[in-house]
Amino acid sequence: MGIGCIHFSRLIVAVACIFGSGCGDPASESPVTTVDTRSGQASIVSSSTAGGAGSPQPSVVNSDSGPDGEEAMVLIPGGEFQMGSSSGTSSANPVHAVSIDAFYMDRHPVTNDRYLKFMRATGHPAPEYSTDKQFNGKDKPVVGVSWDDAVAFCTWAGKRLPTEAEWEKAARGGLDGKQYPWGNEGPQGRAHFGGLTVGPCPVGSFAPNGYGLYDMAGNVREWCSDFWESSLATDPAANPQGPTSGETRVVRGESWSCCNPVDLRLACRGCNSQASRDTFTGFRCARPVR
Repeated sequence: MGIGCIHFSRLIVAVACIFGSGCGDPASESPVTTVDTRSGQASIVSSSTAGGAGSPQPSVVNSDSGPDGEEAMVLIPGGEFQMGSSSGTSSANPVHAVSIDAFYMDRHPVTNDRYLKFMRATGHPAPEYSTDKQFNGKDKPVVGVSWDDAVAFCTWAGKRLPTEAEWEKAARGGLDGKQYPWGNEGPQGRAHFGGLTVGPCPVGSFAPNGYGLYDMAGNVREWCSDFWESSLATDPAANPQGPTSGETRVVRGESWSCCNPVDLRLACRGCNSQASRDTFTGFRCARPVR
């Protein structure tokens, strides 16, 4: 994904890359402030550490936030952040200031279990690979879903896909200027990539970022709402939405099959056909602050 817009086939990567990290044990939950939206009461619910030193403490909505079974969404604070990169691919250049309104983001990518609830409630067709044991574990992120499938799920859940700018702000976890969600250290042992095991890991298998979000690098790439554009240099400085039309949609985050650690960097961008249903791409939901 680091060389710009790459269209991926349904080829399953069966040979491991020498730099990869396989599935680890589920990570400990990060310390978060949960807010019951019915009572307004807040409390600390976990004691382990998330993100790097100086990372902001995330705020999580812990309530019935929709029918999809995701019981917690993280409040991503509004404000300015530095988007893009001064090195690497031209599509991510230059570093530029972007201001984003506060929004909520799912802590995890949508799982097969959550997607099954959607299918049962709406009659929506099953995703590709739903009968393949390498991809259909209930706690694994759903793959084999098109951009339209992802939008249909989000609409049913009362949510939406994040914009590309929202995705990058959330993935950074408050760490502007860093290469990865956890800092500048390489991704070995911190993300699932390299094809060491075919298919994604269960969500939450690695430590979260500073906002308490899991799997923001590796495991599965994630659909964003934007149409692809080859450069972000001319985008609006506040709440960019991407082009109004295009041939492909943005994906971010890279996946279990990625062989190059560089491609897991926060600023790396990619795209995919809107109708594509591959083994690498899933999604997570966002929603505005109500």
